Amino acid sequence: MLPKHLRRPEPKKPEVRPLGAKGFYDLDALNEAAWNSAQSQLVPCDICGRTFLPDRLIVHQRSCKPKPAK
Repeated sequence: MLPKHLRRPEPKKPEVRPLGAKGFYDLDALNEAAWNSAQSQLVPCDICGRTFLPDRLIVHQRSCKPKPAK
């Protein structure tokens, strides 16, 4: 289990309404909502600033090193 400071609320299913009487979905809107949902779950690394899923951030931080100052 992740440390409390890395835990995020459970993701919510993107809300996209069917278009038209036949109930077809707008595929572009559905993809955009899914992308935004996925991006909102990412957590930035304190060292380099790259973003990761919370469970992968711990693995990344083991090998992440700060960039040397120029």
